[in-house]
Amino acid sequence: MITTRADGTLVLVREDGSRMCQFADGTVIESSAEAEENHGTRGEVSVRCEGLPSVLSNLKTGEVSVAMHDGVRIVRTCPKSTGSVTVQHPDGSLLSLEAGGRAELQPAALATLGRGEDESGGSYFFELLTGELLSTDHEGNKFEVRLGSDHRVELVLKDDLAGDTDAAMDEGAAAPDDPEWSHPPRLLLCRPDGSGAELLRHADVRPFLHARAQGVEEGVAQEQQLPFPADPDATVHTFVWRDATTLRNAAETEAAATSDAHTLIGLRPKLPPSLEERTLLHHRRLIKREPLSSAERGVLETELAAMGEWMTGEEEKATELHVVDTRSAEEKAAEAQVQRLLEADVAASA
Repeated sequence: MITTRADGTLVLVREDGSRMCQFADGTVIESSAEAEENHGTRGEVSVRCEGLPSVLSNLKTGEVSVAMHDGVRIVRTCPKSTGSVTVQHPDGSLLSLEAGGRAELQPAALATLGRGEDESGGSYFFELLTGELLSTDHEGNKFEVRLGSDHRVELVLKDDLAGDTDAAMDEGAAAPDDPEWSHPPRLLLCRPDGSGAELLRHADVRPFLHARAQGVEEGVAQEQQLPFPADPDATVHTFVWRDATTLRNAAETEAAATSDAHTLIGLRPKLPPSLEERTLLHHRRLIKREPLSSAERGVLETELAAMGEWMTGEEEKATELHVVDTRSAEEKAAEAQVQRLLEADVAASA
């Protein structure tokens, strides 16, 4: 049912009980059927107006979401005493500010992964009241900086390649990963043509693979697996996926174009707001190899030990060829004195 008021306001009541009001200036307020039924204590209410950000409010939880035209999204949670404000940038990075003055910054590369609450590696934590910055990288190294004070660094120095090797007694059994205490050094390959690669464990890329597999199921990502010509035992995994912010903006643009305010009511905004329409694609290529078994690891360690012994032997042989002065300090001083006397005689005879 559509009714028109004297001030130019149009009211649309749908069959499910939801309501939409459009004012003469183009402002649109929509309330869900649940909000109408519970008199504003539950449900959702949205406000849109040309040239201004859209606002979505959850009446039950008190959460308010503001969507900017450039793709930035601001979300405030309730209650106010313990709530937080989260800002999501179009590149995927997240900035969260709590009421107590604590802030967390997640870079775009981490914010797009489906990580657990306890997986804080790579994030930056700020204590605004005390001026502190805390961060922990993926290998467990901790960094702390305080304004007006010094900084502190805690490095994980254990270089075991696969955690507790005693747990892998059977051949072919992989040792358990312990991301807090088992951190191998980062191995980087730099080729003469300028390209490079990094050697990663399966545990390092497990969250990334999980996120990409979920994207494939949703139809927003593609994965290609091909053999690696240089290594018959390796497989090349190529991932291409669409940016999450781009997908969200496209969904909101489509919803606005098919909304009742745009199709049923004549007072449409003169300049309908349009979100960022560029399609951003992400690309990553991984070469997967199976980890070494216990037997293969033993062979590798034996070969490395043999290489170390060979290098030590070569150094000893080179040392034997060096000329060593066996004279004592007294003999060197006496010979220097004789040399000076000879030089003086030669000078006097000349």
